[in-house]
Amino acid sequence: MAMTTVTVGEALRRFRQQKGISQFDLAVAMDWKGTNPVIQIEKGRRIPRPETIARLGECLGLSYVEVHYLNGLGGYVPPTRLPPREYVIRTLDQIAVQLARVPYPAAVLDYQYRSWLFNPAGFILLDSDLEAGRRLVARPLDVLQIMFDSRLPIRARIADLAETEKEIIFSFKASNSLRQHEPFFLSLPDRLADVLLAEDYRHFARIWQTVELHAAERLASLQVTDFYARLEQGDIRLRFPEGEFACYIRQEAILHLGDLFRIMTFIPLDTPTHPINRTQAEQIFKAYTPPIGECLKVWELIDVAPWFEG
Repeated sequence: MAMTTVTVGEALRRFRQQKGISQFDLAVAMDWKGTNPVIQIEKGRRIPRPETIARLGECLGLSYVEVHYLNGLGGYVPPTRLPPREYVIRTLDQIAVQLARVPYPAAVLDYQYRSWLFNPAGFILLDSDLEAGRRLVARPLDVLQIMFDSRLPIRARIADLAETEKEIIFSFKASNSLRQHEPFFLSLPDRLADVLLAEDYRHFARIWQTVELHAAERLASLQVTDFYARLEQGDIRLRFPEGEFACYIRQEAILHLGDLFRIMTFIPLDTPTHPINRTQAEQIFKAYTPPIGECLKVWELIDVAPWFEG
């Protein structure tokens, strides 16, 4: 796995430059005699203590997330760990029984967006062929790879693909805003270079770089309005030969697993503004759902033990 190494100093310099503050002005704000402490930190020769990072954050006007990121890079924030394997599997086994009865596509993801579980209707998002779907899950797949791999059928199912790509990356970054210092986050976008086609990877990397969470105050009101228009219009429009329909993507945290897992369910809208209502959408889902009767459990196809190691 490729990983970009980021130091506290590099991140601090980026924040300082974004704020338009010189090394001298920062040193003055910190009551330091000269710029040497700033230079030493930014060159990686000195790792500031948590209390110093807190003061630097105040002087630069950084957000809580940005200060947390600096603390994480400094080694002061422990990495995220999954609960014990036996407990995770036992909990997901119970959830699988319920999800198997859900008529809409549903999947279970962890905080890294790795796929753990697909219900029968969830095969619609993978492949209409059962064995092909099993092979895809056994690769294994995460949501970012599913969304950006042009060889996978889901891209042909999504009518508003460009907007959906941006929202998936925004969702990933926002839900992991306090984990940006961790290896799985720092490895992106480079990690997908090993699994995507070259053009798919370049496309993903371009979009990844455009979604910035460190400066939410710079978002234009129109951007926020457009993003939350999905409350009325739905999160995604799915395309089938029978027609298109909009869905909400309902995400429910699995609190029994420490909020590190979520259930993602695609629920059709039932409004007169869409050409196919919920009843028709359910009929289409049923027609494309393989008759397997139970969920596909990723841990039965691959060894997930490394996922519990960090």
